[in-house]
Parts: sequence; C-alpha cells; structure tokens
Amino acid sequence: MNLLRRGRALGASLLLLAAGLAPSATSAAVARTAGATAFAVDSFAGRSASRGWGTASDGNVWRVQAGSTGLLSVSGNEGLVKGNGSMALLRATLGTTTAGDTDVVARYTSGDYANDAGHLVFRYSGFGTYYAAGLDSPNGTPELNIMRVKGGSQTRVASAAFGAVTGTAYWERTRIETSGGAAVISVRAWQDGTPEPSGWGVTYSDTAPLPAGKAGVESWDSGLGWSMDHFTASALGSPTPTPSPSPSPSPTASPSPTPTPSPITGGGTPSGAAMPTGNIPGWNMVFSDDFTGTALRASAWGAYSGQPGGDPGGWWDPSHVVVHNGMLDLQTYRDPAFGNRWVSGGVSSAPALTQLYGKYLVRFRIDKGVGVAGVLLLWPSNGSWPPEIDFGEDGGGDRSQSTATLHYGSNDSQTAQSVTADFSQWHTMGVEWTAGQLKFTLDGAVWGTMNSAHVPSIPMELDLQAQGGTCGDTWVPCPDATTAAHVNMQIDWVAAYKPA
Repeated sequence: MNLLRRGRALGASLLLLAAGLAPSATSAAVARTAGATAFAVDSFAGRSASRGWGTASDGNVWRVQAGSTGLLSVSGNEGLVKGNGSMALLRATLGTTTAGDTDVVARYTSGDYANDAGHLVFRYSGFGTYYAAGLDSPNGTPELNIMRVKGGSQTRVASAAFGAVTGTAYWERTRIETSGGAAVISVRAWQDGTPEPSGWGVTYSDTAPLPAGKAGVESWDSGLGWSMDHFTASALGSPTPTPSPSPSPSPTASPSPTPTPSPITGGGTPSGAAMPTGNIPGWNMVFSDDFTGTALRASAWGAYSGQPGGDPGGWWDPSHVVVHNGMLDLQTYRDPAFGNRWVSGGVSSAPALTQLYGKYLVRFRIDKGVGVAGVLLLWPSNGSWPPEIDFGEDGGGDRSQSTATLHYGSNDSQTAQSVTADFSQWHTMGVEWTAGQLKFTLDGAVWGTMNSAHVPSIPMELDLQAQGGTCGDTWVPCPDATTAAHVNMQIDWVAAYKPA
C-alpha cells in the first residue's frame, strides 16, 4: 500500500510538515490535506514526450480532451505548453479515476501571466461539464478564479486579483468539498519557496454541484509558453489513504545508496537494545516489528508516495523505504528518477495498527543533515486534521534536539515541548496517550507531560517519516552544501500497546 501524505505539521516551534507534514515541525502557515487518497500524480521527471504529456510518473496516461496535442511536450523534467496568440483552449486529464470531493495541487510557471491560464480541472465528467480553478488572465491581468462549466456553457463564478510575476514559479491548490447540498470550491496560489497560505484566495459555494469526474489541467498560452513540474490530485475523506496501485520508478534508474553502517552491539540488534516482548504493567502489547527480512511487511505498513502537502520541496517514494540487516531505512538522497531532486521515505501503520489510546515505542536514529527532517507521530485514522501528536521530530541539522507537539483546533493551535540528546545515536522515543494526557518518554524515562482537554479522543495510526525541506523555510530549509549525499533515518524496532 502506497500512501500520499501531506507532510505533517512541523510546528511553529516545529515545521508544519505534512500537515504541514512537516515536522518535523511544520510552518504554521502550511496547510495539509488529511485523509486524502492520491489518484493522479505526475512529477514529469525522467521522461521525454512530444505531442502530449504521455504516461505520468504514477503510470496513468494524460488524455487531451480539447485542443491540439502538438502543443504539449515533456522535457527537462517539466510538462510544457507552447502555442501562439490564437491558440484555442487546451484541456487534458490524467488517468481514468473519478472523484467527487477532490484536492488538486500543482506547480506552474508562465512566460506571460498577463495573457496565460494554468487552471486545475476537477469533476471533469465530459467535454462540457467540469470545474476549473487557478491562475488565469481573462482581462489582461493575472487573477485567481473559479470557472463552472456545464453543458458547454462556462461561467466565471468567482475571482480575485493575484500579482503573479512572469517567469516565477507558483503553487496552486484547489479543493472541492461537499457540505450539505452544496459543494464548496476553494483555490489559493503562492510563490514557490514560500510557505503555503492557511487561507483561500477565492471561494465559491455551488448549490447545484456538478457530478464526480476526473482531474487535470486547462490552459491558454499567449505564445511565450508555460510549464508544470508537479501535479497531484487526491480524493478527500478516505479513512485509510490507500491510493490505487501504480508502478514506482524503475529501481535501476534510481539505485539505492549504500545503507549507513550500523554495527551490531551488545544487545544483538543493530541498536544494541532488544525489542520488548509481552505485556507490561498497565499495558498490553498489540503490535511489534523488528524489521527482519528484506522487505516491508505489507500487512503492517504502507509506504508514502508523492509530494507532502504543504511542502513543495519534499517528495516521497516507496523505493526510499528499505528493509535490511534487521532495520528499516527511510532514505533521503537526490534521486535521478525524479530529476535529481531530494526524495525521502515514510511509512504508516494504517494497515495493522489504529487505536484509541495507547503506548508507542520507536527505537531509532537519524543521520545529521541540514534540510532533512525526521518525525515520529500519531495521525487520525479517519483522515481528519487536526489533531496530531508528534512525539519526536526535528527539522534537520545536528540532531541535538527533538520536539513533541500537540496539534489541535481548526486553526492548528499547538503546544510543544523539547528535549536535548544526540539523536544521530540510537535512542528509544515514546508516547503514552491516555484520556486528557500525553506522556513523552526518552530511553524509558518520562521527559515531558501534557494535560489538556485537547488531547485527541479518536483512533489514530503511527507514522514514521523522513522529509526533505523547502528552500526559504525557516524550520526545515532545503538541503545545502553541508548536507551529506545520503541521509538515513533508521528504525531498529517498533512496539505498541493498548491500555490493560
């Protein structure tokens, strides 16, 4: 099972990662798409195509629904559109999956924002019925708008000026969610390298929603061309984010680096500390894994795939999740299969472990490295967000500190505490989650406690993830010249309990 995670909220004290999925600490301004199932993903990396965009990185095929295929091509790890001033509207969809409530995010660069359009399309059920939203220029100046098309008739239902600078890359996110008998459509855009805004630029409520449909893009080009290098469409509201299977990039195109050596020490395990077995006072064991064998147990874990929500610099791929020598390696390195960008690994216990309240222990270490975050967290099993419990996260660097953060409330309020240790060495971090209370542990000792009415009271899953940062982010910046070529987060074992 491959999971598309948004990135956890790394927090203001941490980066809003994935939820900012980030944290490792996520920037409070970064929003996340919780409980989303990716059904159409393209990084445009590692391929060339002419007369269309061909087969996407997830194995789906781009289909031109309107306009000329000769205007589309892929090269330099970008999907390109190049036409002329009289070019007709061009529309393309990715894959065959249809969805109702949908989140679509993409990165788009135009050679002429005052005369181009780079809309994201969703609920495309036919040539004349769909929504399109994003950057546009119907009056010779860039704006964000929402278009509703039914029976071939297009209406610009909402718009707002947006000061896009030609040649600058911008991220666009659009979302449609059903509420009662209406569908609420929202769109925002932000400059690449800056945090994703928490609010929406334009919103529209459609009291006669269009039917479910495919996702894609819609464009107009003045002749100077535009490009897109990331596209992800996700269905919202899935309790267990399990995307439709799609081929991963060829392992031969993306060789795994030599794992960081981890000598066997006195405990007979990579970390020198044996995995617990059996029940302990107050807790009954429900799950454990010491990662024997050569592959992730599909019955226990799902690997992340795609771009973290709210973190344009990050990317996950299952090929960066490696089991060897009794360890789980979440590997971060520049991957040739993805245009030499920094790609990481992450896993979720959703296939085997979701529960209300519990005790969790993770024996891990992480290589030092600027711009590579590591996070141990509990995530809502029903896909809602917040809440979120981060019990070990950092934004990269010398690994001298780890932060625990409770995320709660619709505005992502946060309570955080930090502990100091050398996390480039092996440690066991844990959390005891009970009604109204969190206790955070390090090597068996409680180092922090939170008593709060905001402690989650819904089932959650355990997630472990590494993540590359975004240039310009203050919590998890992008890797720099000091960052090692390979930065590994290693997990020796995991144990989980339920209250006795």
